[in-house]
Amino acid sequence: MRCALRMATRGFSLIELLVVIAVIGVLLGIALPVLGGARVTARETVGLSNVRETAMTFQQYADEQGAYPFVPRTTGLMGDQELIQLPWYPEGTLLATSDAWSIDRLWPGVVQTVAPFEEHFALWVSPGGDRELPDMFDWTAVDDRDATDQVSLTYSNSFVGDPKLWRDGAERDWSQYRAVRASEVAYPSGKAMLWDAHLAYVPGQLEQRDGHWDRGTPMAFADLHAAVKNPLAASEPVRNVLKDRRSVTLHDTAEGVQGVDY
Repeated sequence: MRCALRMATRGFSLIELLVVIAVIGVLLGIALPVLGGARVTARETVGLSNVRETAMTFQQYADEQGAYPFVPRTTGLMGDQELIQLPWYPEGTLLATSDAWSIDRLWPGVVQTVAPFEEHFALWVSPGGDRELPDMFDWTAVDDRDATDQVSLTYSNSFVGDPKLWRDGAERDWSQYRAVRASEVAYPSGKAMLWDAHLAYVPGQLEQRDGHWDRGTPMAFADLHAAVKNPLAASEPVRNVLKDRRSVTLHDTAEGVQGVDY
C-alpha cells in the first residue's frame, strides 16, 4: 500500500500583504531622501571642482594680462553715456550695459583669450542647470535666459575696484573702477572671488536673503582653494559709493580685495 505525502500550501492573507506593502513603503521613505541627498552632495562636489577650475582660469588671465578680468567703461556708439562693452557668444555678438558692476556675470566675455565659450561654458553653469550654449536670441524676449543669467558663477565686484571704494569717506570717482592685480589681495585665503549663485542642483524652494541663497555654496578664493560656505555668514558688507544698489556680502567686502570674507 503506497502512501502519498502531500505538502500543504498556503498563500498570503490580505493583512499580511498589506503589512509587506507598508514595510516596503517605509523602506522607500527612508532610502529616497538618502539617495536624493547623495545626488545633491555629488553635484555639489562637481560644483566645487568647476568653481576652482574657473578660478584657475582667472589666475591664468591675471598672469598674462597683469590683472584680474576687467573691462573699462567707454563711451557708447549712440551717445555719450559710458558703458562696458564686451564680446559674447556666438562670435560677433556684442553686449553693452551702463551697469559696470554687471561684469559679475558678464566676465566670460572678458576671458575669451584663455577660456573660449565652447570649451568652458559647461563649467560656468551650476550642475543641474541649462548647459546648452546660448544662441544670439537667448538674451532677448525669445528666451528667458538673460545674458546676465546664462552663467551661474558670479565674480566678486571687489576684484574690479580700488580698495578705497569700500572705505569710509570714499569719493564718487569712477577712476577707482579699475583692474585689480593679484598682488593687491591682502588675504587670498579669506577673500572669495567666485561662487555658484544658482545652486540648480538643490531641490525645493531655497530662501534668498540679501542677494544670496541661505545655504552652503561652492566658492573659490583668491588663493585658488575651493570650499562650501554660506554667503550670508561672510563679513558684513559696506557701502560702495559708485553703486546705486544695496551692498551685498562677498561683493562689497570692507576694504575690497584687501579685506576678508571669512
